[in-house]
Amino acid sequence: MAANEISDQRYAEIVQVVGWPTDRSPGNYTERLEEETSKDNSLIPFLKRMSDIDIDSPLQSPTEWLQKLTAVNFEDPVDINNHSFALTADHVDDFDLVTNSGVTFTVSASPEALSMYPDQTEPSAHSALVSLSTEVVSHTTSRPEHSQPLPSLVLPIGQVQKRFMTASGIPDLIDTDYILVVDAAGTAHAVWLIYDRYQRYDEEFKEVADPERTPLVFMGLQQNLDAAQVFPSIKDWIEAYGKVSEAKFQESLKKTGMVGEVRVMNATREDLAALKNK
Repeated sequence: MAANEISDQRYAEIVQVVGWPTDRSPGNYTERLEEETSKDNSLIPFLKRMSDIDIDSPLQSPTEWLQKLTAVNFEDPVDINNHSFALTADHVDDFDLVTNSGVTFTVSASPEALSMYPDQTEPSAHSALVSLSTEVVSHTTSRPEHSQPLPSLVLPIGQVQKRFMTASGIPDLIDTDYILVVDAAGTAHAVWLIYDRYQRYDEEFKEVADPERTPLVFMGLQQNLDAAQVFPSIKDWIEAYGKVSEAKFQESLKKTGMVGEVRVMNATREDLAALKNK
């Protein structure tokens, strides 16, 4: 191997340790990268490899990325990190969520959009996955048997956006406070919406977004939910892609929606053990 090259294994090891430039993990990315690559003088080969990936990788269609996700080994950090990086590096177009109706919702590929809980006590053991925890206040349905448990370990996909027409008839998008994630530990890898209370977190005043006080995002619901399952699996999303109506979408939210702050935490080694036990 030439002096300016880096092996797949070493490249993946560095990514696993330092994450990606857009990660919100504690510490300075550049300092972590320089420290890790100083062990074998691999900084230049690593940066060249990252640059090659950015230049060579074409824009993927969302369904192509989802189809590849069904084959990803969630237990393999290299496999899942590489697949998530395509979202971070602008290699995937926006995902369709609700299209077969007057209201359109899309998902902007941006895994780093999901805000971390500010008071972290454990370092991250994975650069692509995060853990979720909540104290559920209530389920929105009167039939609890329909409700699904909140996934404990997820892969963030991106931010939900609402498409609308301006007064001049020009289509535009507005960000919502919802982030789309995929259950990493469940065998079916269900697709969920998570309300990001910490997206506009004020560290000085400790203020967070309250879904009860913010404008209603999905007009057919009586309240903004903190979490809800959208599709039982990735494959269900692929099969319904581009054909999901607002009514069908909101039906899923009503059946599985829950209220109660969802905290996004660093994935610990204990959290990752769930991947091996599924």
